[in-house]
Amino acid sequence: MWFRNWRDSRINLYYTLGVMQVFSHISTIASFFEGFGELSVSYYYLVYSSLFLSLVALPIGYALLCHKMNRSMIPKPPTVPFFCIFGTVGGFLLVSALSPSIVTLLVIPLFVFAPISLIGSLVYLFRCRPLTSYHVAAVWGCVLTLILPFLIHFLVED
Repeated sequence: MWFRNWRDSRINLYYTLGVMQVFSHISTIASFFEGFGELSVSYYYLVYSSLFLSLVALPIGYALLCHKMNRSMIPKPPTVPFFCIFGTVGGFLLVSALSPSIVTLLVIPLFVFAPISLIGSLVYLFRCRPLTSYHVAAVWGCVLTLILPFLIHFLVED
């Protein structure tokens, strides 16, 4: 019955269906980890914190950073390089949170297009003048985001 009340507004309907789909993915992940016994609590925290960071905290952080850059009135603010950094980190967190599902196929384009966008951002930042502290932070963020997956891989392997 509640579905008929929401039928008039397409935006609310699509939003509701999207939220229901996200919660169904979360419950699928949670049911997958139930068989691990005591380790399941730490996996719940890992999954929920990764989802929170990738879907809530990183977009809010990016919006606040863009607002601060616009308020500082710096010339040519590096919004696109920061978008690439925040998007890459959020994508890695989202794929790690949804890892037992079919969504792990998203890792293939993420590993292909994320380094390309970060290298393009680095080229843009090196050609951009004048360099402010935001530009330098974006350069270091791009470099660390490019190197971080390899460092994590080598640290976990040993």
